Amino acid sequence: MFCSNCGATLTPGTSSCPACGKESSVPGATPSNRGEPSLASIAGAGGFSRFINFETMITPIIIKWLFIIGAVIIILGSLFVMSRGEIGFFFSGLIGGTIGLIWFRVMCEMMVLFFSIHRELKDMRKKL
Repeated sequence: MFCSNCGATLTPGTSSCPACGKESSVPGATPSNRGEPSLASIAGAGGFSRFINFETMITPIIIKWLFIIGAVIIILGSLFVMSRGEIGFFFSGLIGGTIGLIWFRVMCEMMVLFFSIHRELKDMRKKL
């Protein structure tokens, strides 16, 4: 099989062209995670030039990792406040931690949304 975009050879089981990154329709291909790049695809063939030319965005990957780290910090902070020994601290840690975790998740989703809008606009421009 060959890529319809650049003509590179495609292997079964890949979800995108290793040369240009376009989604493939090879039988047995696994769907990508909503078109977002993975670290393996950035390091693949042609990935470095796409990285240097800002064609591949790494910020959505970084935001996902920052969310995990931030969620752990928020949970540990709320557990620390809850362990202060008074009932007021317990409820403030519980409510504050829950609200903080939801707020942080929404902020991270909004940042990822901006990049997905950018990706969709790029795909629409390619189709036109």
